[in-house]
Amino acid sequence: MRRFFLTILAVVIATIALLFTAAALGSVSARHAVAMLRPVTGFQQNGPVFQEVLDATAAMAVDRALTQAIGVVEDTFDTEFTRNPEVYLPATLDRFKDFCARRDLLGCVVRGRLFVTPDLVRQPDTRLPVLLTHEAVHLLLLEQLSLMQLAVTPVWFSEGLAEYVSKGPVVDECAIVAEIRDGAGFFPNDTGWLLAFEGPESFGLSLATFYRQAHGFVSFLARRDPAGFVDVLQKYLDGQSVKSAINQGTGALTEALWREWLAGC
Repeated sequence: MRRFFLTILAVVIATIALLFTAAALGSVSARHAVAMLRPVTGFQQNGPVFQEVLDATAAMAVDRALTQAIGVVEDTFDTEFTRNPEVYLPATLDRFKDFCARRDLLGCVVRGRLFVTPDLVRQPDTRLPVLLTHEAVHLLLLEQLSLMQLAVTPVWFSEGLAEYVSKGPVVDECAIVAEIRDGAGFFPNDTGWLLAFEGPESFGLSLATFYRQAHGFVSFLARRDPAGFVDVLQKYLDGQSVKSAINQGTGALTEALWREWLAGC
């Protein structure tokens, strides 16, 4: 009987941990919880790439893009992955949704595995390295931070940071500011899912719009004080909350920086 209760307790703790991880990556809906618990079976390994349908050309393209992504992320955060990242390529969009829980994503990180939509791999453009870099940021944070810290990280910060590292500075921040001033924008809360989940749907925004605006604000933080932004990232990796890291790294509160950004255009 004691063993039975210990087993149940272990399952409950593992489920809560998975929900925290799902929250850190952008949603805590029921479908994400189910996706987080889904067994990863039926994939065949080709180096760091795992495929349901073997395709040597696709595997090589992903391997090259992954190597590039790892270099960018490790250079940005001045640290290394503790284990070699792995990319999983589902055979169909439905299978991709089985793991990432929604169709409007291009990739996701689930239990330390990086999944990519099959449509992206088939397209001969530059989006694959960008996508893998974005998701590699999430993967590195998942390795470096505690589940509790991930759970209290604001979605705008984690997604804006991933967009900034993968795409670089925003060229026209003022166009984004104008969009927000017109009433179609988010507000940079200081907490994550554990206290108040605020993702795209909370502000009535599409995923693309939310990502673009979060990217714009993070880009402003990096442009405003490059050395201070590096300090923010280091303090965050050292375990500080986003609120504390931004305040100590820049010398200002998040809300004050937000008002400064909006007033600057």
